[in-house]
Amino acid sequence: MAISTGKFVAELPGKDVTEGVDWMGILDAFDPTTLDQKYVDECARRNPFVTCYGWETPPEPIEGRLESSKTYQNFARCDLESCVERIKSEGLTPTVYKLVRAALIKAIGEKGAAEYNRREYEWLGEDGRRKQVEEYTRWEQECKERWEQREREEAEYEAAIEAGDYGVYDGYYEQWCGASMHEKVVKIRKGMLGSNGKPLTQRDFAKYCFFG
Repeated sequence: MAISTGKFVAELPGKDVTEGVDWMGILDAFDPTTLDQKYVDECARRNPFVTCYGWETPPEPIEGRLESSKTYQNFARCDLESCVERIKSEGLTPTVYKLVRAALIKAIGEKGAAEYNRREYEWLGEDGRRKQVEEYTRWEQECKERWEQREREEAEYEAAIEAGDYGVYDGYYEQWCGASMHEKVVKIRKGMLGSNGKPLTQRDFAKYCFFG
C-alpha cells in the first residue's frame, strides 16, 4: 500500500493553498538518510526506472543507477525552482500551488530514491555488485539473442512469402496470420514490459496504445 509523503515529511504543506511556504527550504532540509526503510522503499517504488524496485528481471547495476539518481534529482530540483518562479510571476493561484506542491513531492521522492540506491550499494558489497553486473550482462545477452532470433524468423517468413512458398514457415504463419486479432494483441502485449519489468497489464497496454 502506498505511503503518503506527509507521513515522513512533516513540513509538507497541505493541499489547501498556503501562503509563505519555503518550498526549496523544505527540500533542502529533507534528509532521507534518517528515514526508516519502509519510507525509503516507498520513494523507490515511485521511481522504478531509477531504482529497479520490484522488477523481476535483473536490475541495472547499482553504479549506473547511482549516477542516474544524481541526474533525476537535478531535473526534479530544476522543476521545483521553475514552479517557485511561477509563484513570483503569476501569484499563488490554486493551479500554481498544486503544481509547486507536486514538484516538491517529486523532488522529495527522487532524494529518497537516491538513498535507496545508496543503501543497496552498501548492502551488496563488492562481491554482490560484481555478481549483479554479471547477471545483468547475461540477461542483456539473452535479450539480444532472442531479438536476433526473432529478426531471423521474420526475415525467413518474408522471404518465403515473396517466393510464394507459404508452407516453408507454417509455424510462424499459423502463429500470426492464422491467429485471431485478439490473440495477436495478447502476444504483442505480453512482449512489452512495464516499469516493474513485467508484461503490461491490459489496462496499461490500453493506456500505451491510446497515449503512445
